[in-house]
Formats: sequence, C-alpha cells, structure tokens
Amino acid sequence: MVVLPDYQGIGIGGKLSNCIAEYFTKLGFTYIATTSSPQVINSRKKSKNWHLTSLGRKTNHQGLKAISERSYSGNRITTSWKYVL
Repeated sequence: MVVLPDYQGIGIGGKLSNCIAEYFTKLGFTYIATTSSPQVINSRKKSKNWHLTSLGRKTNHQGLKAISERSYSGNRITTSWKYVL
C-alpha cells in the first residue's frame, strides 16, 4: 500500500486496508498482511480486528538477493497480522 505524501497521516491507508481485509474475510478467506511500518504496526496493535501472527527480522532466502542493503528486510522488524471479524 502506498499513500502519497500529501495524504499520509490522515488514515486513508488504514481505512483502505481495513475495508479490503473485511471484504475478503467476509467472503471466507484468511487475510494476512505484513508490514515493517512503525505507524501501521502501532495502529494494528490498537485494533480489535488485527491479531499479530509473526514478529521478528526476516532472513535472506537462498537464491534471492536484496536490491540493496537498505531495502533488505533483515535490517528492520517485520510483523504479520491476521484480520478477524
């Protein structure tokens, strides 16, 4: 999910993410989203609908190379969240 800088911080991304997650969950699918964004993590911690399923640093998979050290997710905390109604 990408929100243009002029619209960051007003909740558009969170509302869109929640709407899509609710839609697919009501259809009977399991909806899991992964993020390393501190703002998204804090928002999901406060929500009754998002449950943490994974927390930690991801390791580099054999055969895959990071574009750069900066983009490698092993350098930051990554969380996965399951949406429940």
